[in-house]
Amino acid sequence: MQADASIDNSKDWGIIVHSVGTTNANVIGALHKAIPVPENQIARKIYQAPSMLLNQISQGMADEISVLLNKIGLQTEAIHKSKSIEEAKALFDVCLVLNDKKQMPQILEVLKLFLGVQEDQCKSMLFQSPNVIMGQVSRATVEAIRDRFSELNVDVKASRISNSNYLFLYYNLTGHEKHQLKSILTPHNLQHLLENNAFLEQTLTRSQADKIWPHVKRFGSKVKLINADFAQFDVQLELSEKNNGLLNILEQHTDIPTHLLSKVIDRAPIVIKRNASFNSTLELTNTLNDNRSKFTVLPVSMQYFNIAISKMGQREVTEDIIAWMTGCTQEQLKELCSGRKSDSLLLTATQAHWLAHELKLVGTHINLILA
Repeated sequence: MQADASIDNSKDWGIIVHSVGTTNANVIGALHKAIPVPENQIARKIYQAPSMLLNQISQGMADEISVLLNKIGLQTEAIHKSKSIEEAKALFDVCLVLNDKKQMPQILEVLKLFLGVQEDQCKSMLFQSPNVIMGQVSRATVEAIRDRFSELNVDVKASRISNSNYLFLYYNLTGHEKHQLKSILTPHNLQHLLENNAFLEQTLTRSQADKIWPHVKRFGSKVKLINADFAQFDVQLELSEKNNGLLNILEQHTDIPTHLLSKVIDRAPIVIKRNASFNSTLELTNTLNDNRSKFTVLPVSMQYFNIAISKMGQREVTEDIIAWMTGCTQEQLKELCSGRKSDSLLLTATQAHWLAHELKLVGTHINLILA
């Protein structure tokens, strides 16, 4: 039997990955078993596509492998070494902005499969939303992530790492902790970040953030460095003089209906804008400052809630949902189900609102108390 003359049997061929496509993280382990490349290198080549996955193989082998990889969702192509490829240069961090609590179970399942992590780890990642769920990936991977979440009402945000800026945020620090932080920040001339709303005045470069992070991460959830492209804020109007300037500001920079603007000002302190981006928050607060109106900026990622049950529905299911969503102890669960607030149980904003939605489905209503 004669060999196909059209097939090049030289070892001048390879396989290029164009995109992670629709495949999930389990493909990395499967590929590692089939080709002599470490898993971390396979992951980098896939998530930073386009890149060369394999080279120095025959055309026949390249074609065969490429067809198999495409069948499982990777977007690949057999390529001759004479053909130049442009590998990804810009890398991005990616976060998910969750807009619909009804979709959370599906979002959890999609993310769990895509990242190849356990359910508890995946839940924890979603509870911190908006926060980075994947870092140092290419534009092709960003678009692939957008595609798989497109029907779940999720905004996929990407921030180019080389241009990213960070916000220094803190929450509920003791006097001693503030003193410790000041001693960490002073050598970097960043001690002013401990002043009120300092994050609105100065962002940090990636280099600055990388230098201080190893020293501040020991404060846990009390101190965070958040990519400014991903940060969200609630802006609360404090008691302020009602004037035409303030009315115009609220009309131009918030979604409050015009006929309610005056009533909203009368009800201060009141949140006038929720889940605003960093740039949108700056625009609003700068105009409020110019009008000498008083306000408070509340970073969503630094909001923590206690909960209290105001109406009990199906008790057994309620207990199961609370335990699954919070990981609370039996003592905390007993306290909650008795109608008392559990001061020792703190939930993130996403976690608290997701829990409220799930409980409402079984007839249980909870109050969210900002801690």
